[in-house]
Amino acid sequence: GDGLGSIGGTHGGPSAVAADADGVYMLNSVEEGQKCLRKIGVDGKAKWFASTGVFGTGRAVASDGKYAYMIYQPVNKAPLLARFDARTGRPVNIGSKNGPLPLVKASLRDLAVIGDKAYITWLKKDKLMVIDLSTGEPAPDIPVPAPTGICRGNGMELLVCSGTSIVR
Repeated sequence: GDGLGSIGGTHGGPSAVAADADGVYMLNSVEEGQKCLRKIGVDGKAKWFASTGVFGTGRAVASDGKYAYMIYQPVNKAPLLARFDARTGRPVNIGSKNGPLPLVKASLRDLAVIGDKAYITWLKKDKLMVIDLSTGEPAPDIPVPAPTGICRGNGMELLVCSGTSIVR
């Protein structure tokens, strides 16, 4: 093997995917011995990987081209938001915070990054949690009924699935 692990979850299978011009980021829901997040280059080969820890749960992944972002949940702990150099996979701090940024213990489902903000769906609270990536601090939440899927549209546009509609 290439030392970059298997492609596919040991216990839960793929849970999220994101892409940028340089490749695809595949996140698996539960891994035991392998790494949970893999960057697959445009040549189809694994470039790097990142771990959620043993039995950590991958929740969401996004990329802005410069960085890759992952929400994951260690066993019996609150979810974390991690940032990686998109080219090398090396961890990068968010604001002045060292290591992954702790989030509220909640059912956080999807992630999009636009500029210096991360947008995270929080279905049970009918809102988007917003994190200022330059400081690592929460920004004002955005009310959205039943938010599920989320992505960056053209440029700086945020698209969110809300119930049976897509809102901007």
